[in-house]
Amino acid sequence: MDTSTNLPVKSVYFGNLQGALHDLNDALFEQQQHHPDIIKFASTAIDEVLNSILPELLDIRAYSHSTQGKPNMVITDAQRMIEYWPGHIIGYLRKGSTLSMYGQHAQAIEAYNEGIQNTKTSSLYKHESLTLFRNMATHKLNQPGIDFLAMLPSITANKIIIHLPQEAKANCLMVSRVWRKLTLECASAWHNLQVDDYPNSYQLVNEAPHLGRHVRYITISTSAKRAHCKTIKMLMDGHFSKIESLSMTRFSTNDFKALIRPLLVAFWQMKTTLTSLEIHFDSNKHAVSLADILWSCTNLTDLYYSIAFELSSFGTATDDHWMLNKNHPLTNLELRSAFIRGDDINSLLQQCPKLRRLVMHNCDSTVRDSIYTYASASLEILGMNSHVPVPQLTKEKNNHEHSVPGLRNIYDNIKNYSTPVQKIVPLLYKHKDTLQTIKISGVVCPNGTSMSDINKQYPDFKLKQITSFSFLSTQYTQQLMLQIIHDATTLMNLHVRYVYDLDALVETVLKLPPLEDFQFEGTYDHTQRSRSVCLIKLFDKYAVHSKSQQAAALKSVGLRDRVEVNDDVLDSLASVTTLRKVDLGPLRYVTADGIVQFFAVLGDQLVYVGLSDMDVITDTIVAALET
Repeated sequence: MDTSTNLPVKSVYFGNLQGALHDLNDALFEQQQHHPDIIKFASTAIDEVLNSILPELLDIRAYSHSTQGKPNMVITDAQRMIEYWPGHIIGYLRKGSTLSMYGQHAQAIEAYNEGIQNTKTSSLYKHESLTLFRNMATHKLNQPGIDFLAMLPSITANKIIIHLPQEAKANCLMVSRVWRKLTLECASAWHNLQVDDYPNSYQLVNEAPHLGRHVRYITISTSAKRAHCKTIKMLMDGHFSKIESLSMTRFSTNDFKALIRPLLVAFWQMKTTLTSLEIHFDSNKHAVSLADILWSCTNLTDLYYSIAFELSSFGTATDDHWMLNKNHPLTNLELRSAFIRGDDINSLLQQCPKLRRLVMHNCDSTVRDSIYTYASASLEILGMNSHVPVPQLTKEKNNHEHSVPGLRNIYDNIKNYSTPVQKIVPLLYKHKDTLQTIKISGVVCPNGTSMSDINKQYPDFKLKQITSFSFLSTQYTQQLMLQIIHDATTLMNLHVRYVYDLDALVETVLKLPPLEDFQFEGTYDHTQRSRSVCLIKLFDKYAVHSKSQQAAALKSVGLRDRVEVNDDVLDSLASVTTLRKVDLGPLRYVTADGIVQFFAVLGDQLVYVGLSDMDVITDTIVAALET
C-alpha cells in the first residue's frame, strides 16, 4: 500500500457560519420579528454548511478512515463530497488518491478524469492539481512494481490472509487480480462471515458466488435492508452450500414481513448442512414460526428462537404437528417469548425426542406438567425463567458418561415464592437418581398438605447424585429440602435463601460430607441473634477439617443479611485455612474491628472478597485490606 498519496487535511473555518448564525439569532429574538431577514440569514447558514463546512468535515472523516486502513469508508465519504460539491476538486482528489494508494490506479485515473470534466470552471491551479495527480496515477499504472504477496509460497500467503480482519480481506480483493485470486482461494479465511453495517459487508455478500462455498458460519447484524435482503437471496440461490451456522440479530429482522417467505426458501436450501440457528424477532410484528423452522431445517441440532409476543401468536409446533419430522434431531433449544404455556411445547417435545437442553424464558407453571409428561429421557438440562446462566451442552455426549438417562440440571425460577409443591416435586422425584444441579425458587405447601402426605406420596425421596443445590426456603418446605439431601454423599455446593430454621439447616450440614461452598442469605426472624452459636459450631468443625489435608474442603462462603453473624462468628470462620472466597453483607452486628481482625488472620489466602451494604466498611479499612 502506497501511503504517499494520502492527502492531508486542514482545520475547518467556521467564521462565515458563526456570523450567519449570530445574525439569525438576533433576528429570532427581536421583539418584532422580521421574517424576510430570518429567511435570508437561515438560507445563508444552510448554504455555508452545505457548500463549505459539510464537505470539509466529510474530508476530515475520510482522511481519518484512510489512516485506519478503511478505504471503503473513505470512498463512501468521497462520493458524498462529490454529490454535495460536484464543482469542487476535493471529493475527486480524495477518491482518486485513496484508490491509487491501494493500487487501483486505473479506477483512480477515472476519478481524476471525472473531476477534470466537472470542474472546468474552477481556477487553473485547482484544475492543474487534478491533472498532476492523474499523471502520477498513470505513471504508477505503467510502472511495474514488486508484488511481495504474489512472490510468497501459497502456504505462507494463506497464513497471512487468514489472520487479516474481514475488512482488510475485502480490500485485498480490490488490489489486483493476483491478490483477488489468492484471497478468494484461501478457504480458511472465509469460514466466518459477518454481515454488518460496514460498507465492505455488502461487497462480500456480492462475492458469495466466489467465496460462499468456503463459508461455514454467518452472522447477519446489519440494519441495512439492502444488505440482509441480498444475503438472504444468496442463501436462497445456494451460494453458501456448506453453511453450518446462521445467526440473525434483531437489527437484521426489522420490517421483515416481505422476507419471511424468502427466508423459508433459504432454510429449505440449507436443510442438509445447517445445524445451528439463532434468530431474534424481538422488534418485529412478523416472524417465521417455530414449526416452519423445524419443518424446513431438518438437520438442525441447536436453535435459539426469540419473539416479541406470545409463542402461540406466531404459530407453534402444535399447530403444524403433522408436517414435522417425527424424529427431529434437535438437541439444544432456547425459547424467549412474551409468554410460553405448556400447550405451546407439548407437540414439540414429542417431535424432538433427542432434545438434551431446553431453556425457556417467560413461561408459566404449566410447562412443568408438559416436561413431566412429554419430555424424553434424553433431556438433561432444563431452564425455566432462570435468572442465572444455564450451562451449555458438552460438545460430544459420551455413551458411557450417563448410564442412567434423565435430567441432570434444573434451573427453575417460575413465580418466586409461590410454586405449589405439587408442581415441582413430581419432576424432582421422577429424576431423583440423576439430578446433579438444582436451582429452584420458593416452593409452598397449599393448605391441607402436610409433610407426611408428601412422604407417603413420594417414598424414599433422596437425591443420590446431587452436587449443587440452591433453594428459597419457606416455613413449609425447608424440612422437605433438607430431607432430600440428608444422606447426600456427593453434595459440594449449597445455597439457601431466607433460612427459616437455622438450627435444622446447620445440623443437616454438619452430618453431610464436607462442602466446598455454601451461601446462607436472608432471614425470616430478625430476633435470632442468639443463634450465632450454631454458626460458630459449624465453622469450628470446618476449621478442624481444613487442617486434616483432605481433598474436599470449604473454599467459598457467603453470608448475606444474617442477624446471627457477629465478630465471634467471623473469628470462627477465619480459622478455616482452606477458605479462598468470602462474600459478606449486609451484616449489621459486625464491627469494624471484627472485619479488620478477620482479614488479618486470613492474610493472603483469599483470592476474592465481596463486601456490600456494610456501614462499618470505611476507606481506611479498604486501604488496610489492599495492603
